[in-house]
Amino acid sequence: MRPTTGMWRSFAMALALVAGFTGLSYAQVTTGSIAGTVADETGGVLPGATITAVHVPSGTRYEGVSRGDGGFTLPGMRVGGPYSVTAAMSGFQTRVTTGVFVNLGVATDLKVSLKTQAM
Repeated sequence: MRPTTGMWRSFAMALALVAGFTGLSYAQVTTGSIAGTVADETGGVLPGATITAVHVPSGTRYEGVSRGDGGFTLPGMRVGGPYSVTAAMSGFQTRVTTGVFVNLGVATDLKVSLKTQAM
């Protein structure tokens, strides 16, 4: 049996469809993130703490708030660093962590402990 124009057209369409789907599976990751927990000095989680990360060389800021379990995530961050990460919450001393670096496609783990503010 000799291939017809219609058969070649169907083959070309199928090939284009497969190529299109495989292109989607190779999406390029260009960012990283910082994720972690905020707790008090006794280890109790602190929901509602504000977390701010500043990419020192560029001044780019990323901000989030800790969830009910004390966890937080700052997604879509510029890779590299250093970052200065500040955790703040009413009634607690502000904590600044410097020299944090973000890696491509993964979450940098950061555990933050806040001390109660002296009255």
